Amino acid sequence: MHRLMWFGNGGSMEEAIRRGKQIKKWNRQGTIDLIERDHPEWRDLALDPVFEPLERRGVDWAP
Repeated sequence: MHRLMWFGNGGSMEEAIRRGKQIKKWNRQGTIDLIERDHPEWRDLALDPVFEPLERRGVDWAP
């Protein structure tokens, strides 16, 4: 992953894992439709002020 384009809230870790597996089975267009429904501008959500910058968390996302 290089950019955060979509995320969801769940009630438990099990629900999040189940949803992630469900989405991974979708075709590319289904995933694009999910993103564009709520996030049409495709802004990197990890850069949003709500999230702590990746470098402060010690995360290296370089490919």
